[in-house]
Amino acid sequence: YPKPEFLLEPFLHKNTSNLLTAYAGVGKSLIAMSIAHSVITGQSLWGHFQVHQTGGVLIVDEENPGAFLRDRIMKMGFTEDMPLHFLHYQSIKLDNPQCFNELIEVIKQIKPVLVVFDALIRLHNAKENDNSEMAYVMGKIRDLINKTSITALTIHHDKKGAGNIKERARGGSDIVGAIDSQICVELKEDETLALSPGKCRMMPFKPIKLKINGAGDRLSFTYLGKELSETEEITTENQDRQR
Repeated sequence: YPKPEFLLEPFLHKNTSNLLTAYAGVGKSLIAMSIAHSVITGQSLWGHFQVHQTGGVLIVDEENPGAFLRDRIMKMGFTEDMPLHFLHYQSIKLDNPQCFNELIEVIKQIKPVLVVFDALIRLHNAKENDNSEMAYVMGKIRDLINKTSITALTIHHDKKGAGNIKERARGGSDIVGAIDSQICVELKEDETLALSPGKCRMMPFKPIKLKINGAGDRLSFTYLGKELSETEEITTENQDRQR
């Protein structure tokens, strides 16, 4: 077996299954599109995180209307010559054998290094709270990785309510149990986004903060640095008072 290698350090390893989770409307799809732009162009993600392998990206989108996608693509700096590919509103179901086999053929044809699934709930016919059924669905994503050497990033919704951000993912526990790493996204009171690791088979990344810049005809993210834990915030406040 090869040593683990990064596709995008420190968030995505090559040939792994990854989950991007948050409440509805927080910005999961925008973050995934930003990651896609960096993987295609080789530009560091948000000006700080290194891309180790560039290549095409396939987005399997059953969630967002075409007009929204067009607007985001234009505002985020994608151009027509970039290898950004879409399967949009094609009623793809990972647990449908015919759909799955046709998806493999598409991937083999266009050879993307990253495949984004948006969103998981739209891409199967299983009962989301049934562990055995969702284990089969998540297993099909693993099959895609094994058969095509892609890296998979699956967008998934959090359930409503408070609690530990690592335990908010909707549905059966086998959804999170089947993946290699999880990026948890949370909207803070100051309108910034906090990205933190959830389930992770490798060394987890350090939590970070982002700000969405959506003014005018551009759409981008500003990296705001490390997201402090509650203990670190208290320590920082005490240090400020002492000064």
